[in-house]
Amino acid sequence: MSTTLKSTPLPYHIYLPLPPPPTRTIRLLQIHPSASPTAPLTSTISTHPLSSAPPYSAISYVWGDPHTPLHQITCNNAIAKITPNLHWALRRVCPADAVPHYIWADAICINQADDAERSAQVAFMGEIYARAERVLVCMGGAPTEGAEREVKGLVEKVKSKFLRDGGRDLDTGNHEDGDGDGDEWLRNADSAWQALAEVMGRPWFRRVWVIQEVGLAREPVVLYGEEEFGYRDLVMTAVWANRQTRLLRYEISTLKIHQWLDWGAWGQGEGEWDPTFFDLLDHASLLSCSDPRDRIYAFLGHPLAQIGDGERPAIEPDYTEDLNELYVKVTKLFLETVGLRFLVAVEHTRESLADGYPSWVIRWHIAAKLNDISRPSRGVVFSAGGPALPECPPTIEGPHLKLLGIRADTIRKCFRFHEYYHANCQLSFSDTDSLVTFPALGLEDFLSFLVEELETIPWPNCRSETAVYSAFTETMCAGGRYSEHHRNMVGLSHLIALGRKNGKRGELSVSGSQTTDANGDDLEDPDDAEAISFWHALSVYISGRLFAITEEARLALVPKTAKPGDQIWVITGLDIPVVLRADGERNVILGESYVHGLMTGQAVEMIVTGVLEFEMLNIG
Repeated sequence: MSTTLKSTPLPYHIYLPLPPPPTRTIRLLQIHPSASPTAPLTSTISTHPLSSAPPYSAISYVWGDPHTPLHQITCNNAIAKITPNLHWALRRVCPADAVPHYIWADAICINQADDAERSAQVAFMGEIYARAERVLVCMGGAPTEGAEREVKGLVEKVKSKFLRDGGRDLDTGNHEDGDGDGDEWLRNADSAWQALAEVMGRPWFRRVWVIQEVGLAREPVVLYGEEEFGYRDLVMTAVWANRQTRLLRYEISTLKIHQWLDWGAWGQGEGEWDPTFFDLLDHASLLSCSDPRDRIYAFLGHPLAQIGDGERPAIEPDYTEDLNELYVKVTKLFLETVGLRFLVAVEHTRESLADGYPSWVIRWHIAAKLNDISRPSRGVVFSAGGPALPECPPTIEGPHLKLLGIRADTIRKCFRFHEYYHANCQLSFSDTDSLVTFPALGLEDFLSFLVEELETIPWPNCRSETAVYSAFTETMCAGGRYSEHHRNMVGLSHLIALGRKNGKRGELSVSGSQTTDANGDDLEDPDDAEAISFWHALSVYISGRLFAITEEARLALVPKTAKPGDQIWVITGLDIPVVLRADGERNVILGESYVHGLMTGQAVEMIVTGVLEFEMLNIG
């Protein structure tokens, strides 16, 4: 199931009512054999208690555009219409001459016109996929002849050479110098890597429902054209490819949430951090659906979403509930379960800042940034606000969130990022308030401007050009990357060298172990691995954010809705600063930020010395 499109339900008279909860009953579909593979599909729908249902396969697919021409299917002697994607999936799973077997497909097996039934079925949909004999990921046909065979070949090759523990772990090395007999296929499999990038970029990977479908499956299988291979092997192949510098140019998508391969094994305390239901929804914020409530409901089958004896989810799905009221309820749940850490997921648009709901409520349908600055899984530890003070716990009073904080700084200038994407290591900046008088500057020119601008701000200590560059690289990577300061500086120097070689409009490409410019000439000075790695390290954090200079000469990454005059606050018990905007008697929270020089408790230390002071903060 990719979404719950109510715009194309099947005829209501096809369905008999299902028993109400707590009874768990499902419908299953059987496709009848036909004399021709082009003949209209005919089928029978039957109902079964989930606990005693016959063996069945569950289909995972993308519904697609409901406005495209639909295909006909006969269900229980009634004619219905289904989307082309579902039609392809049923044809692929049930060839014309196949022996009939049971299929579960959401668009047919759930009455999409009945909100009560949808709510009841969604509540235990995870169990439907977990009990399925097979979960079949239907990707559709290949764009070019032979592409499916090339992808399958890559998956099998990487699995045999680099995957361990049944494909759930991998050799994390960067195999730039080849691996003996495997070197040639890594260098010369251009069309295969392009085919892999095409598959990983398909809409299926961006839908909220598919995460549950494959996460709870025993061994999900990808059906791509006429080939099939393991879904988890496919994802791990893409992850491995993204750790090979020479393969980065293919831009093979690997959203982090797809790398949590097995929901049954996730969150068992085996890693360096213990994820929560909040982390699950937060990482899924980049996914899409037609009903925004599904950003929450689609993950209720996860073990982390269960409470009590594990038999019920923390939130009961209800498709009659108002969206904003659902957001308020979920945000309050996370304040109780993860504390103030829920604030890192707050994002806004101009519209949401004026929608009448408290700014601290998470709007799960807004996802401008690619990654949170504060993520336990990063391995980078911040402590901006120090420990929480038990005598001053955060409280909710009506629409207001009251907490203790420190007004640490104010934004002086903001800059947009321009002309950046993975295949072109070019970056430019423009002032958000003076685009006409401040034209976009390339990286090297902007660094020169930055040094001059900081010299105009009173600063107690002499700030050298090297110190500015160091603060810039750490800020652009949100304090992360290698954790070794000099590696960021090396990456920056090589990125500047690439800019000099290519020019503002030049493009970077990687061929074998050499870096070349747009004309195909080898770059002599830059180290391609350092430049490209640094580029990828910064690109995942600048997306959806602005670069900022503060009144105290600090450098920062701030939310896209920020502007000069907005305040930077450090909240007790929260590990990263946030950006607030004064609005009468309340403050509006715009989102999290990285502020160089405030990430490791410096504001709290200034409380001790009397430079700053605690204030009770009212966020509305």
